[in-house]
Amino acid sequence: MAKALREYLSLVPPERPFLLDEQGEALSYGAVLKLTDDTAKKYAHLNNARGAIVSDSSYTIALLLPALNSLLSGIYLQAQDITPEHAKRIYKAAKIDFIIELSEGKIKNITRISEDTPFANHDDANSQDICTCLLATSGTTGEPKLLSYTLDTLFATSSKNIDAGQKYRWGLCYEPNRFAGLQVYLQAIASGSSLLVASDLSNTSALLSVFTRANVNSISATPSLWRKFLMSPEHALLSLSNITLGGEISQQTLLNSLVHAFPKAHIIHIYASTEAGVSITVKDKKAGFPSAWLNKSKSLPVELKVVNRILWIKTQFPADDIVLGELSKDNDGFINTGDMVEVLNERVQFIGRDNGSINVGGNKVMPEKVENVLLAHPEVLMARCYAKTNSILGSLVCADIVLKTHKEQLDNKALKRNLKFFCKGKLNTFEIPATFNFVQTIATNINGKIKR
Repeated sequence: MAKALREYLSLVPPERPFLLDEQGEALSYGAVLKLTDDTAKKYAHLNNARGAIVSDSSYTIALLLPALNSLLSGIYLQAQDITPEHAKRIYKAAKIDFIIELSEGKIKNITRISEDTPFANHDDANSQDICTCLLATSGTTGEPKLLSYTLDTLFATSSKNIDAGQKYRWGLCYEPNRFAGLQVYLQAIASGSSLLVASDLSNTSALLSVFTRANVNSISATPSLWRKFLMSPEHALLSLSNITLGGEISQQTLLNSLVHAFPKAHIIHIYASTEAGVSITVKDKKAGFPSAWLNKSKSLPVELKVVNRILWIKTQFPADDIVLGELSKDNDGFINTGDMVEVLNERVQFIGRDNGSINVGGNKVMPEKVENVLLAHPEVLMARCYAKTNSILGSLVCADIVLKTHKEQLDNKALKRNLKFFCKGKLNTFEIPATFNFVQTIATNINGKIKR
């Protein structure tokens, strides 16, 4: 029998702190459990309906999600950046009955999508023991797809040691309506840990200050956000037990920096996607993963293969269903990740997205591969590579660079020459950036990934 969020909450001692806000105020598991029951009773008319959840606050989603899970047979956690046209397609495909707007810790408005369509007794949800969670992909490979998960599948890879979990305070660096954010949220609940949900994920310095004041000791974030954390002096005030990286390629230079900055932390990098779920968990503090994992092993919860340099995966806990869009899957159940890899020194290294390459005179250049080389330079903190149109070659590779040292203290021309020289031998000539631009910051999207 599938568990609802309410049941997971009830397993945790009621006095234990659960949700923390930026002011340090904490709601206990017992308080959230009571709010869940009160809200479910107040909005009983939503029983077994399917709702699109729209919120102006990640904290409010975290607060009310257990109540919504108690009521609804299907929950679509709507991303803030979705277009109205795509939202309509999702509502139709997912058979959404209501748009439920959340604000300031409450349900503020409920809009019936169509008065002509009854919402009770959906074919795929005849019991409140079954509530599907609908999540959209980030859209990096085209229009976002919509995947359906049961809570059992989402909780499958979570640690459920409630005694050990009381030691951890997680800081949420993703929106909870995305797969990565929901995983952190559910991990906190499964292990009875505390979770701090900040209102502004874009201000790195402010986020670090909030985490420090609240004694956050566990953080999951993208490699780009971790680099921004390390760039800020406030990171030294953190005392971390758990560090998780995901969503982008984890470079060895960054892993080394994290080991140096937080020598007592347990550091892992995770390969996960909305389509395939949590697939690869690497704990040895080395970039990539062992090439031996490509051989089928009963000790791994995933099967891996490389076809034409593309990684294909078959996981135990993928999405239960695809509601909108198409999934590239072979007859054996392997999912095409679209990620290019190469095997070097008995290690499988990620080199970039197959559809994100730059065409330089007919040669394919992976921006992430070039960035990885640049990030190994002692003066480079962050790097972003992109294409610039060229009348002869079609495109040239350009790079934006954030330096560890203020650029006023450096000879820019000499540094550019040094960067080109640094790339020689590590990259083909056509892969070496034609131009370098020194910038103060590199933009990341709401999920903490570099905007491309």
